[in-house]
Parts: sequence; structure tokens; C-alpha cells
Amino acid sequence: MNLLCSTVVERRWWQRIVQLLFLYICIEGLVTLLFYEWKITLIFKDIIVLLAYATFGARVLVDRTEVEMPKAINLALFGFGVVGLVQLLNPALENVLVGLVGIKTRLFYIPLLYLGFHYFHSKRDLIDFGFLIALPTVPLSLFAAYQYLIGPDAVAKWGEGFARSIWLIGEFDGSPVYRPASTFTAVGLFGSYLLITTLLTTAFGNFELTRFRRVIVSVCLVFQLIGVMVNAQRFTILFLLIGLPGLLALYGLQGSLTKQEGSRKWRIVAANAAFVFAGLALGWNIAPTATYRAESMIRPSAPGQLNLRDTFIISVNRLDWIAGQGLLGHGLGSASPGARYVVANPNLFVERPYEGLFGQLIWEMGLIGLAFFLVAWLVLLAKGVIGYIKIRDSEVQSVMAAIILYNLFLLATAGTYALVAYSPANVYFWFLAGMMIKLPSLNGIGEERSRPQIR
Repeated sequence: MNLLCSTVVERRWWQRIVQLLFLYICIEGLVTLLFYEWKITLIFKDIIVLLAYATFGARVLVDRTEVEMPKAINLALFGFGVVGLVQLLNPALENVLVGLVGIKTRLFYIPLLYLGFHYFHSKRDLIDFGFLIALPTVPLSLFAAYQYLIGPDAVAKWGEGFARSIWLIGEFDGSPVYRPASTFTAVGLFGSYLLITTLLTTAFGNFELTRFRRVIVSVCLVFQLIGVMVNAQRFTILFLLIGLPGLLALYGLQGSLTKQEGSRKWRIVAANAAFVFAGLALGWNIAPTATYRAESMIRPSAPGQLNLRDTFIISVNRLDWIAGQGLLGHGLGSASPGARYVVANPNLFVERPYEGLFGQLIWEMGLIGLAFFLVAWLVLLAKGVIGYIKIRDSEVQSVMAAIILYNLFLLATAGTYALVAYSPANVYFWFLAGMMIKLPSLNGIGEERSRPQIR
């Protein structure tokens, strides 16, 4: 058995499959849009995830290495999983397919937490992962800019899926305002992708890199911000305007051993800040409507353009409605996005206001399910903050700060949106959570390996 497992997972296969997963995420939506009638494309990513789980598990068997994670996180996730599985027996559940959709949406991606923890063994692994994440954003942002420039009518001619992916949101100076989705199936998913990739790229830009690699990171950052402006996701713009200066300032202010080192760090900060400004300026030049979108957060609400105050009020009202329907849960999957394809009346998913993650979890798993999930999430965040304080390597610390900021964004918007239920956040959230727990053990480690090693 061990010989078979060793043959199957030699040469770090499970890490290679994880890399394939992050690359496929970039074209997952494009595959779905091109083959819109072929519903089988919806499980292509999940097949890759299953391969990653299988090869990782086989590697664990070969190495006989314990899969480590803080006990409090394991207990909370175990409780969350048990509640979810019990809810499969809920008599309110319409059919078994809804429950299977719920397993995929709520539970299937959780093991990525453990893969994220064991993936990294040195700063070299960290840097290689950073480039794996950053490089695809250039063609994706270019594609979004192209969609914006040719207009929604031209994009709609590519097929029904593409026609549905563009969102028209009003007028600006007499011209229609629309948002491209690039290779994603929805504009918000592209915005979610740009948020985490831009935060991570900025963090990796704080590393001491070769000149060639620094140029690559800078180019990626510029194109990401062009994509952000073209996509015009309001919360992405807001959080990046807060998060990017914060990342750069934290890196520059962290104590330096020498005056020369401090001077070098601030030169890096200044260069990265210049590229951030350049990206925003170029993006605004292509899509000045991003200003219109940003202003809509504070001006009076209009159709499709709720301001922040009204968005918050509606989110509270949604939770109040859900609470009024009962707090014991209606069955795993009953509020999951994909369940609309396996129920008799898909219109219920439009009529029931459970768009936010918190509302979905209460509806499906009751208050106890939400409680377990929040405990696990808050423990993860607490471990991340404690790890950030302990880290003395300013480069690793910068990556930790980016992941913490990403989690704070998801937490702050969980009452309104359920990004963790959709790709790419369902992969990034769990994998980066494991990475966040692992980062303190990479503190000061260069080429040498840290423990535990599951290769």
C-alpha cells in the first residue's frame, strides 16, 4: 500500500495539483461561459480539488506525518461539519440533491485549510506561490479592459453566458455604465478575485527580489489596479484604498536592524506606492465610470446603486426576516446558490432574501451552525493576529497582514454577501487560512525547511 501511495504522489504531486487549481480558477468562468449549456463544466474545479485531497492524503500515509492544526479550530470545524450533516436529515429539505449541493458549498472546501498549512516550507515556496497568483492577473485584467472598450453589445455576441456576465448599472454623463467580468461568470466574482490578488501582490512587492522579478511584480500590480477600476466593484475599491496604504505603511514602520535597512524598505514602499498610483490612474483613464461607482456608496440610493447606509439597513432586515422563519435551520443546501438548479421552484431563491453568508448559514443550519462557523473564523483571525505580532521577518509579516485584511473584508461584508460560497473565494479563503497559521513558522527561514514536512 505504501509503495503504491509513494508511486502515486512522488515529486510533490499534490503541490502541483494545488498549483493547477489556482491556475484553473482563472479560466473556470471562461470554460463555463464558452460551454454554457454543458453543466458538467461546473464540476471541473471540484475534480481538481478531489485530486489534491487524494494525493495529499496518500502523501500523509507515506510520510506518516500528523496533519497539524490548532485544536480550537479543529473542534469548531468538526462541530460545524456535524451540524451540517445532521441538517441533511431535516424534513424541510426538498430533496437529497439539495443536501449534496449544501455539502459542496459549505463543507467540501474546508480541507484546503490543511493543504494551505502544509504547502509552505520556506520563503522560496512563499515567493513562488506569489508569482503563481500574480502573473495570471495581467491577461485577465487586459481581457476585462478589452471587454469594457468594445462594449456590452459586442461581448453579448460571444454567447448567452457572456451576455449574462456583464452588468449594466445606469448612466454616467449620458453614457451607459457597465461592468465587465473578464473570465469570471459574474462581475462580483472578478472583483473578489482582484481584491485578494492585489493585496497579495502588494505584499510580495515588499520582498527583496531581483530586479527582473521586481519589474514583474510591479507590472502585475499596475494591471491588477486597472482591472479593479474597470470592474468597479465598490467594496473592492474601498478596501484597497484602505488596505494598500496600510500594507505599505506597516512594512515600512516595522523595526529595522540598521539605518541602511530602514532606508531600503522605505525605497521599496515609495516604489510600490508609485505603481499603485499609476495603476489607479491608468484604470481611471480607461474607465472613468469607476468614480461614479465609488461615489454611489455615499450619495442617495438609485436602482442598482444602493449606498452604504441603505445596504446595511437591508442586510439587517434580511437577517430579521430569516430569524422570523425559525432559528433551527431548514436543511443543508436550502440556501446554497447552486440549489436553484435542483429544486422544483428556483424562483424561491429570488424571493427569499438570504444573499448574505450569515443569513444563508442561519437559514440552513440554524444559529448553532452559524456559531460554530464564527468561532472557527474568529479563532483563525486571532491566531493570525498573534502570529503577525510574533513574526520578526517584515516580508513574511507583510503577507500575513494581507491575508488578515482579506479576512476582515470577508467578515465585514458577510451580512450582505456570501463570497465564501462562490469561486474563487471558496478556495482562497480556506487555503490562505491554513497559510496564515503556517506563516509564523517560516519566520526567518530561508532555503531550509520547516516542520512538519508533507512533500
